[in-house]
Amino acid sequence: MAASQLKIASIKHRSAIQGLSRMPPATFNGERFVRGLFGLVAENWLGCIGALTRLPSHENWRWFDPKCDHADHNSSPEVTLERAIVRAARSQGREDWSNQVPIASGIIAGGGDRRRAIDLVHRRSLDAFDFVELKVGSDNALYAAVEILKYGFVWLLSREYRARLGYSDKLLVEASDVRLSVLAPHTYYSGLALDWFEAGLSQGVAALGAERQKVRLSFAFEAFPKSFVWPDTDLMAALSAIDDRTRV
Repeated sequence: MAASQLKIASIKHRSAIQGLSRMPPATFNGERFVRGLFGLVAENWLGCIGALTRLPSHENWRWFDPKCDHADHNSSPEVTLERAIVRAARSQGREDWSNQVPIASGIIAGGGDRRRAIDLVHRRSLDAFDFVELKVGSDNALYAAVEILKYGFVWLLSREYRARLGYSDKLLVEASDVRLSVLAPHTYYSGLALDWFEAGLSQGVAALGAERQKVRLSFAFEAFPKSFVWPDTDLMAALSAIDDRTRV
């Protein structure tokens, strides 16, 4: 659906976002794009919860249970950076960063979706959070944006159906302000002009959040400082880099 709305073959190829960046579609409507994608996610997700015979995992939407270690076989730059950030934050006694927050355990019956988790979650204030899709050289900005949008939609639906799902005590679910973001090194966005896409998505999710749950929902492309290179840095530099992230 995302590809068809943008009139491209696939969102998975970097050439797609490069082409859109050079010549943004004149007819792109962020609100229509968001609502179309939300409709598909909602249809699939509601079908799954309609088939539930018991409550989903209580681990879904957990807050502050950071996972600091990674398996030897899973040493991708994204995983090691994600773990480094939460380790560094914990070493400083900070409780504003968590990671690998599951959103669909016990809801999706099969396939990879049952393991869906948000890479990083940042608590900005009492009831305001950032949901971060972390990228270090994998996929592309378009694909990453669609991924974090889907997670945001599942959050919105989880909030709407929180009583039915046993989520009413979940701090993340009860939040009233969520920013969805793609975060990557500056080089990830090299040569891309994404302001039109970011503005359209932010406008679209804002309208959807206000309509469905009267919450503030936004979207942003973000980058680490230009000097940041991973893995050629230490833990505290990684934490400083994420604290100093900026809009693209």
